Amino acid sequence: ARPLPCVAICGFGGAAVGELLLQRFRSEVSARGGEEPVWVDLAEAAGAPLESLQAALEKCEVALLCPAQRTDGGPPASEALGALKMLLAAGSERMLKVVLHSRIDARGEKSGGFDVGAMFGFGGQQPGSAWKQLEDEITSTARTRTSRRPLRYIVVRSGSAAEGATSTGGDAALRCLADATGDGAGAAPPEAVVAEALFQSVAQAVDVGFTVVGSEGSADWPELLSPFVGPEVWRCDVEDARRAAIFVQQWSDEFFGKGKNAARFGVKTKLELRPTEAGVVVKFRPSTPLMEGQASFEAWTEGGLEFVAEVPVEGQPRLRIRRCAYGWKVPVKESSEQALLDKFKSDWKETFGK
Repeated sequence: ARPLPCVAICGFGGAAVGELLLQRFRSEVSARGGEEPVWVDLAEAAGAPLESLQAALEKCEVALLCPAQRTDGGPPASEALGALKMLLAAGSERMLKVVLHSRIDARGEKSGGFDVGAMFGFGGQQPGSAWKQLEDEITSTARTRTSRRPLRYIVVRSGSAAEGATSTGGDAALRCLADATGDGAGAAPPEAVVAEALFQSVAQAVDVGFTVVGSEGSADWPELLSPFVGPEVWRCDVEDARRAAIFVQQWSDEFFGKGKNAARFGVKTKLELRPTEAGVVVKFRPSTPLMEGQASFEAWTEGGLEFVAEVPVEGQPRLRIRRCAYGWKVPVKESSEQALLDKFKSDWKETFGK
């Protein structure tokens, strides 16, 4: 298991999710070794001196924010937004990531609408508006950070999903959804499930947010969260993982290897390949010769795609494609990615018929 980073767990005393999460990290650190998690009480953080928060967070690489004060997952307390601003300001240069627990109704059933009632001062706040303020604060802070002090963030939402939502967990009661909406009025996952989802988002090094829905039960968390590492952009069941790995290695070298013209397939960015045991990593070359010459292939951060053929613990062997190597604020190369994927999927279908 990969070592856990030093984390700060920020919540309200007596709130189940934060306390369960603190116990979970303490147990894991006791088994694996590493830095003890730091507890920050959000009720005190909003009014605390900045220097004391800076001292408490000095070693922390990840902050997990659990602003639900009540165990029923109700709206965050009024101190939560002020505390969040203080925490984001107090984090050291080592704090590179923030994980926020939010609610599914922060997204709302619809977006972009015009609230006439709010314009004239009546109608009240929408159910998820307090949660949305917290999400917006993190998004705004991350957007204004520079490369000298980057901040990545993910939002882990929980609640009752709208009818018809698709999942990565099949028919399992516990599901992780990519783009779920809901009103938050139905049964939410138990606090133990939410706490475990937050822990696993760090343990599995998840790169994008997700929504956890469903009741308490056993879960294969690495499997549930695998689509959110990268994130994943395509997957397909295969008969033989080794054969699939060899195919992607030969295919990538034939069409995009050294001396090949990727532009003829619509890939506008120059590529370089590295085979792996499970497939191949295709990276976009740095945009300037200086950047290219100063770093090795492993250190390039202009983005790329990783092809992974694998055999899960349970289920069919499969081939997955996921994003990789995107550095801080490096825009996703959607056009080149899509052209490469279109070429691959066409050749895959021609060869394997699916």
